[in-house]
Amino acid sequence: MDGEGESENELLSVLDELNKAPFNYDCHTRYISLLKALGPAMADELRQARQSMHSIFPLSEDLWLEWLQAEIDSFDELRPGTDSESVQTLGHAILELFELAVQDYLSIPIWKRYLEFVSESVFPPVDEDETDKKASDGWLTEEEARTIFQSALQATGLHFQKSHILWNMYRDFEVAALERCPKGSESYNKHIETVRALYNARLQVPHSEIAQTFNDYSPFETRYDNANYEARLKNASSIRSKTDRECSKREATERRLQSAGNSAHAFLEQIEFFGKQKGDAFHVRTLYERAIALHFLDASVWESYIVFLMTKMRVQSIIMSVLDRAVRNCNWSGELWGHRLRIGEIFGESEEESTAIFGRACSFITELKSADQFVVLMRNWTGFSRRKVHDSSASSGPIAEGLRMAHKIGIQVFREAFGNNGDFRLEEACIHDEINLFNNVAKARAIYDTLLLSNPNSIPLHILISGFERHHGRDLGRAHWILQQALGKPGMKNDTRETLLKAIVDLERDCGYSGIDGKDSFYEVLAKAKHAEWMCIVQRVKQAEKQGWAGYTEAAATAPVVEAATEYEMPSNSNKRPVEVPEEVQHVSKKVKSTGDDHHHPDLMQVDDQNHSEKPAEKKEFHVMDDSNAGNIIRLVGIKPETDPSFFKTLFSTKTPPIDYYIKPNDDGSTDGFIEFARTDDAVQAVLKNTAKVYGESVPIQRCIPSKKWTDFDETPAETPEKTKIYVSNLDCGVTKPLLREAFGKFGKIKEIRLVMRQSIAFAYIEFESGRSAEKSLELNNRTLEGFPGRKMTVAISDKTKTKKRVADPKELIVTNFTIGTTKDDLMKLFDKYGSVKDIRILKDQTGVSRGVGFVEYEDEASAKQALALNGTELDGKFIGVAPSDPNVRGGVHPKEQQNAKGSSHGSAGNVRARPGLGHPSHGGGRGGGPDRGSSRSGTAGSAASAPEVKPVTSFVPRNASKLKAPAQRLAVNATAAAAPVKPAGVSGPVKGSSEGGKSNDDFRKMLTKKSE
Repeated sequence: MDGEGESENELLSVLDELNKAPFNYDCHTRYISLLKALGPAMADELRQARQSMHSIFPLSEDLWLEWLQAEIDSFDELRPGTDSESVQTLGHAILELFELAVQDYLSIPIWKRYLEFVSESVFPPVDEDETDKKASDGWLTEEEARTIFQSALQATGLHFQKSHILWNMYRDFEVAALERCPKGSESYNKHIETVRALYNARLQVPHSEIAQTFNDYSPFETRYDNANYEARLKNASSIRSKTDRECSKREATERRLQSAGNSAHAFLEQIEFFGKQKGDAFHVRTLYERAIALHFLDASVWESYIVFLMTKMRVQSIIMSVLDRAVRNCNWSGELWGHRLRIGEIFGESEEESTAIFGRACSFITELKSADQFVVLMRNWTGFSRRKVHDSSASSGPIAEGLRMAHKIGIQVFREAFGNNGDFRLEEACIHDEINLFNNVAKARAIYDTLLLSNPNSIPLHILISGFERHHGRDLGRAHWILQQALGKPGMKNDTRETLLKAIVDLERDCGYSGIDGKDSFYEVLAKAKHAEWMCIVQRVKQAEKQGWAGYTEAAATAPVVEAATEYEMPSNSNKRPVEVPEEVQHVSKKVKSTGDDHHHPDLMQVDDQNHSEKPAEKKEFHVMDDSNAGNIIRLVGIKPETDPSFFKTLFSTKTPPIDYYIKPNDDGSTDGFIEFARTDDAVQAVLKNTAKVYGESVPIQRCIPSKKWTDFDETPAETPEKTKIYVSNLDCGVTKPLLREAFGKFGKIKEIRLVMRQSIAFAYIEFESGRSAEKSLELNNRTLEGFPGRKMTVAISDKTKTKKRVADPKELIVTNFTIGTTKDDLMKLFDKYGSVKDIRILKDQTGVSRGVGFVEYEDEASAKQALALNGTELDGKFIGVAPSDPNVRGGVHPKEQQNAKGSSHGSAGNVRARPGLGHPSHGGGRGGGPDRGSSRSGTAGSAASAPEVKPVTSFVPRNASKLKAPAQRLAVNATAAAAPVKPAGVSGPVKGSSEGGKSNDDFRKMLTKKSE
């Protein structure tokens, strides 16, 4: 009883908090969790709580599935004793709830559960002990169900990796309907045609399981139209062969997305590529839907989606739906609310509707305390009224007063929400309209005077007023007097004084005004300004020296600091919804389960650009590491031991996410965090932030530096006293450094991980601090990593002495970056123009699919040299790379011989990361990088930076289809065999017009799918 009482008290407390803060996402989820814990007695309250939350926020996939399953369970309990009309009413209510669920995000699991419910509602399952009974009809008609299935395919059919899940369900539904028809009847034949058309249409759509779709079609025709089997299969094969080439592009897209951890940048990169191609608008839209399902809190992705729809797919219902979803997910974004207002205006929304939308936007943004986003919102809202003024050309009257009222309301709401914080952007916008729209300089001056009375010590405001008088008031005396008044304010900082004096110098230089009483000359004012500037420089240099920045010069002190920043500010507030790691990317960063401890809340970790007096930054000297990648690594000094390193990946706003992040205890009991970036510039920008706020405390950020030259680091060292390095191969491209650190870190302390990515495979060198740890890690040999169950890795002690140098054949060339459909004949036609070709080999993966890499061997060396001219030639829509083959270099291409293809294509990828640009001070390089900056790490000794590298590009088969043999894109059908009669199923003995040696249906299908060499 005491436990129940405590739960009820906690429930009332959360409910009271929810009433005070209805836009608090976490409060809604806690309230729902408490109601669930109280059991069936609170079912109605739980339903109302879910409805209330959904009216404000979109629900996550898990929340939707819980709600839907609860409603289905309740429906199943009520159904046995309920009349058919009530059953239909309850069932359609669940269908409406499913329709709401699939509108929030593109979710395959929700659609799958939806179609399962629909299928069971048409064809109720029969119990095992009632198999002799005839299947009964459900409460939903076939036509109603068919409409829902078709909607599912329309929404998800272009999802390359997962659309087959729903398509297979639709196919099974139509086959079940076919089996219920009397054999030979009109409806029976009609259903056969429906399923056949379904297969043929599906083979035209690129999807990862296209080989399985083709294989499944064969038994269907065998069973239902065996007489026309060969003709049907040949037609389907022809359709499928045209789709295979597009599949290779989509496969490359999926590989790039997976290797980038399905980051928002990776999605936008692929969207940019496909957006340039005609006829790919629907595919691009699917990519956007997949992107926002993962990055629903990234306002830039939503804005990009909106711009795409307005320019490429201008359908009002679709655009308005996306806009409403955008502002429900990113309710803090003034820009997205602005798009909602502007596009609503374009599509003819009334002023009352726009006003209501503006009111909702104000409620969210002021609740989240985001001043910047409120200013952006007001800029868009006043633009609504400003356009009316432009259209009417009226400087007075109701329209003009409407704009003034919009400014007045906005300023009032801003001050109530954010106080008198020295931010005058809304007042400046109002003054701008008074001057430029209404030509009312007197009213503009009155607004400034009012501001100056309430903010007498604001130096920026004095400069603004001086500029106004100079440009619009034409009162140079007052402009100078305002600045002189500001110059007399006590307690002014050097940089503020410098800014103010520069404004006075500009006034003197441009306007020739030397003061009211003529006392100050131009050069006297200029001398004061120079002195203030010098004091600022001295102060900055001293601060830099304290922080350990060697070589910090006067030029560097006067240069502006460029900081990496996102376009949108997401406030650190409990109202912001936590990002959930989707199932398909959990292998990139293992999801950390919440423990209820505040130390595991991502909002408590953020970049801290401000100085905090309570904890001054420590001296920022370089941290020396025994790691060849140290130039790309930063150190967070003195963090809490319980810090979750997975949160480091979102701590800094960089173009590409960090490639490694971990914590490391020190001998003195303290703990440091380390973040490795893909680009050296990202590490530099991170260090310029000075400090980062980690769980509410400001910690210094320190730049790391390698303990020795790059040339001193050896990937596979020769004889060493202790074998501390292991070589891990056959890794999937989705593997990350944090995942390897988690798997191998249990064997001992790891010194360094070097992960090398290829197009379809990856490998790594992992160096431990002790040889004992390296030996213990060998137990993972032939084991799989979490998240990659189908790929066993190879783990061995790295030993360079076992590598024997092979002699390169000068007559052999390596050809890279061609499509999986390119054959030997295609390469022969291209290369035999330069001489006699002796042999052509195309590399294939374990499933028999081309990797897009091959070798061409000539009869003589001169022909091979001439054929190098083909480097950069376009073949089947991709620019191939041609270079001399070197068997001693991975990929077969020696760095000195590598050349970039002419232009780039979608199939190419830079899969070798450049060396970090920070060398050890004693070896040169410094902050700007040494002579090896930008060189490739993939080569062995003697890698030349002078020649750019062509990286082999291979195709792949998704893991979920790797067990299938992929068919060729070109089909060679034997005319004699194709014309031979086929033995019907179940018939023994020879068939008329055939011999015992005739081909079966299965033989014919295999012949169609066999690749012609």
